[in-house]
Amino acid sequence: MASNFYKNLTYKIISSLRNDYVDNVGGMRSKKEHLGTSFAAKLYSADFITRRFINKSTFSAELHYAHELLNDPSFSECENLYELLENEESKELCIDLLAYRLLGHKRVKLPVNSTAYWELSRKCETLEKKDNTLQLNYQSPLTLTYFDLNPIGFNIKLYFIGIGVLTDFMMEQYCYRSPGKEIRVLPGNTVIDAGGCWGDTALYFAEKAGPQGKVYSFEFIPGNLKVFRQNIALNPTLAPNIEIVENPVWETSNKDFYYTDRGPASSVSFEKTGPESTLVKSKTIDTLVSEKKIPRVDFIKMDVEGAEPYALKGAIETIKRDKPVLAIAIYHSLSDFVNIPLYIHSLNLGYKFYLGHYTIHEEETVIFATTE
Repeated sequence: MASNFYKNLTYKIISSLRNDYVDNVGGMRSKKEHLGTSFAAKLYSADFITRRFINKSTFSAELHYAHELLNDPSFSECENLYELLENEESKELCIDLLAYRLLGHKRVKLPVNSTAYWELSRKCETLEKKDNTLQLNYQSPLTLTYFDLNPIGFNIKLYFIGIGVLTDFMMEQYCYRSPGKEIRVLPGNTVIDAGGCWGDTALYFAEKAGPQGKVYSFEFIPGNLKVFRQNIALNPTLAPNIEIVENPVWETSNKDFYYTDRGPASSVSFEKTGPESTLVKSKTIDTLVSEKKIPRVDFIKMDVEGAEPYALKGAIETIKRDKPVLAIAIYHSLSDFVNIPLYIHSLNLGYKFYLGHYTIHEEETVIFATTE
């Protein structure tokens, strides 16, 4: 008897094979990734699908591709994640995201790709002050635009990109909402913002936490810090509640890292890679909490380009002590997608898990973990 996970994923794949979307793009990049296990055997064992659906005459190239992708035993862990999720909305989203990673944007539309999404996107364009820009001169030049977010309920001004305003502020990717459940930063909260970049999420959290709250934001790339400080300066009422931590966040403190400053595309390594490589020391969240004598951490957000599993290990004492809400990016790899929630669950602290996703492509998937 096939599990609901395999039944639902199989049905999603088969029902999507004849799709040929032409309006399902708009993200930064698109990729496919090996997902794992003997999917063919699971497909044949699904008792609600007869073999006539998958005989050779109707077997598409995409389904053959799916079989090849799902040939690693680690895929069974995707089912473990599915069973871990707390509500049906999260389970359905899990199936959609896996199908999208298998078949791509021409076959699968994610739930966020809706009329409401495109209406928000058009509204976002009206917030731009296109005559006020900030030019970032990296290897690939990037232009940031000035945004005044008061029309959408945020007393925030910043230089940013449109898709970032859409995801961070209009869709609020670090606030989970579903019928009967809301997970968010509350007034007075202390927030760890791991992955500060240009200060957008720090400003979002600072406004949500209010004058009694505090945000500690990890960012160490000089090009990013320059923009971060400019954005903080534009918001003098929020600036006192934001403290920048100029270290990479990691599982141990004082680990040597070398970076080459290319803004959001900066490269980071354990060894010096060229004359432009600059040394910086890591810091754990636990070290920060100890150094600053932070009495309680209420919310930890992480989006650190695949370093989340290591950063989490460096926060283990804080997590055990305070059981903060966790909002962790898990889209950088399928390993993160599966293993980060399973790691948090293995701590046996009573966390419940909810899945959020905030773009029409595979980026910006967030696992929310809360003990409430």
